[in-house]
Amino acid sequence: MVAMVTSSVMTPDHPGWSEFIRRLSGPEGVHLLYDEHGYVDLERLTCESRTFTKAAAILADMPGVDGEGSLQWFREQGAYCDCNVAVYIAQVPPRDLERWKLSIKWR
Repeated sequence: MVAMVTSSVMTPDHPGWSEFIRRLSGPEGVHLLYDEHGYVDLERLTCESRTFTKAAAILADMPGVDGEGSLQWFREQGAYCDCNVAVYIAQVPPRDLERWKLSIKWR
């Protein structure tokens, strides 16, 4: 008997969230590094502004993940590019996402 794999949206509650964020934050993704003051090192960040190209590629490589549904969920949380997901959604506790979403400015 073949087990059915259910497609699910990638959120902080998803069992693959840690792997997804690790990959998106690393060299495969936006190469998220911080400077000596704790700020994102923008010179080494490899985000393609206003796209989810890297997130989509990583999600496509993760079995059972609804890539399009996940990207839509990121947009609903206020993200508009790969680095927004890695920097903000990954680091904002789920209970605070609604407040964060209301506080950002859409570009």
